Amino acid sequence: MKDWGKVNSTIRIHVPFTFSGNLDPLRVLTVGDQVASEHAFAAHSRASIRDGFTRVFSDVTIDRETGEIKIIPRFPLRNSDGSDISADEICSAAKEVLSGTRHAPYTSILEGVDCIDGKGIRIRMTSIPSNIQNLLTIPDLFIFDRSKLPISEAALQPTTGPYEPVLMSRDRIDFKLNPNYPASLRANTVPRVSLERYDAHRTSELIEKTDAKTHDAIYLYGHAVTLDDLDRLGQKNYSCEQYPGEWLVYVGFGPQVKLGDRRRIGEVLDAQRSNYINAAPLAKAAYSIPPSDGPFGLSQEEYAALKLNAKNPSRELTRGLKLRTLDSWANLPIFREVIEGLRSELSIEIELVSSTEIERLFSEETGILLSPLGISQADPLSHLSFLSTTNPEFAKTVPQDRIAKVAILDDESRFTAEIKKIETDILEAGHIIPLAHFPGIVAIAPGIVRDESISYNWGIQAWALRLD
Repeated sequence: MKDWGKVNSTIRIHVPFTFSGNLDPLRVLTVGDQVASEHAFAAHSRASIRDGFTRVFSDVTIDRETGEIKIIPRFPLRNSDGSDISADEICSAAKEVLSGTRHAPYTSILEGVDCIDGKGIRIRMTSIPSNIQNLLTIPDLFIFDRSKLPISEAALQPTTGPYEPVLMSRDRIDFKLNPNYPASLRANTVPRVSLERYDAHRTSELIEKTDAKTHDAIYLYGHAVTLDDLDRLGQKNYSCEQYPGEWLVYVGFGPQVKLGDRRRIGEVLDAQRSNYINAAPLAKAAYSIPPSDGPFGLSQEEYAALKLNAKNPSRELTRGLKLRTLDSWANLPIFREVIEGLRSELSIEIELVSSTEIERLFSEETGILLSPLGISQADPLSHLSFLSTTNPEFAKTVPQDRIAKVAILDDESRFTAEIKKIETDILEAGHIIPLAHFPGIVAIAPGIVRDESISYNWGIQAWALRLD
């Protein structure tokens, strides 16, 4: 194992995520950008693996009776270059964020955002959302200077988080340690971190050559890994932790695809479902966006009943329909099965998009999308918000104000019932065909442990790794 005490020592983390080349927590589109933002920007709070909701950089007070949330930083507010960032600047950024983030479109219940005498932020709402703790932990609400965004290779900027980016590309982001970040919030003093992208369909090749001297940690898609891969990592003494239901593989539709066409495609996908599940050993059949074994997911029986009641699938598809997916996903077993099944049964054209053009996947011109979706089993609203703000067709059924109205329900049974009603409406409208759920997997090299008191519940975090 390398000596992290050396000046040039680097934590190397390999991830299958795509980076956009720009870093802006207000415009997070890819998972790679989300993970990078978590390294670059200080978080007011986080959902800790061990402790649940924790106050990290700030004291957070949630008063449900008055509808007020106070966020008061408890550390000096400095960028990585030592320059001050004022509480007023943070407050101004928060005002912009809360006007409508990708993960939390709650403008209809927001009364105002005020600065507290240059000390912090007061957020006033008509009613506090039941998922407010999840809202406070997303990158959209991290600490940043709005005037310095976006960060790119051509415009590197000081940051507020545990690390500052020093090299940025679509395949790799290198960071250096931020000396002004509170030492108590970091488990190590490693001077550099490298997030290095690998193609998901080359997961087995990566694991074959994995070495503890060069691969300190690896994030693995559950839909890209085999049981042999996990055995091989075990033989190399890597510790592997699985986080169930972090990913949904689904087919989604744009407004140009008629409802009858969607239902016909759904018929074919449902008939071939066993092929998708058998193609990936860690797959669990999906019948809604949240997993069926959780409180918000639909069961196989509920899904089947909806399909029985669906009317008028097209016997012949509209000509010219095209499915888009990333070229780096297309060779994964479940993606390959879906592509071949739709191509052979329905003669649907397939367009493979380069990871450098990932924005095209979520553009209005995309008719049929095959994609993974990162989800939180604890918070069913964040992924609904993301889909609503990135897909205008989805937003017709699940508009932002509908999400906000559900968010403020304080009765758990009503909240669960409303989420399941939304899931039912999504399927009836044919916006999404859920295929399978998969875990996220974090593999950590021997001699390294993760400090769970400062670890995030999702993804992978360099600041939480330390020598055992």
